Amino acid sequence: MRSMYVTLLDVAARAYRGSSVYPSARAETRALVSLAYVPAWKVPGGHSRDIETTTTGAWLRMTVSVRGEREKIVILDRAGAAALGKTLSDWAETPKTNAGAMSHVEKARTWLREHTP
Repeated sequence: MRSMYVTLLDVAARAYRGSSVYPSARAETRALVSLAYVPAWKVPGGHSRDIETTTTGAWLRMTVSVRGEREKIVILDRAGAAALGKTLSDWAETPKTNAGAMSHVEKARTWLREHTP
């Protein structure tokens, strides 16, 4: 059956395997994050001849799919979608560190430099 949703975004991602497993290019489980909306003509009371093509339904569908697992789908209302958008924008603008990707030797050397007079 064809989806009534219109896909806005499909983004490749890595599956989260817990705080003890740092993301690595060597050992990744592929995942996909999708955002989609309901076209206005699919909303009860909406008709394609009456509604502009830029109008959408009041929900945003977010799907997370991980290879080998059942996909998870949530529906966000306008406030939820706005909060998600703000959080993603704030995170994207925050400076990043790659310290978690350091080897144990690099961490030890860094600690020694910072704690040795």
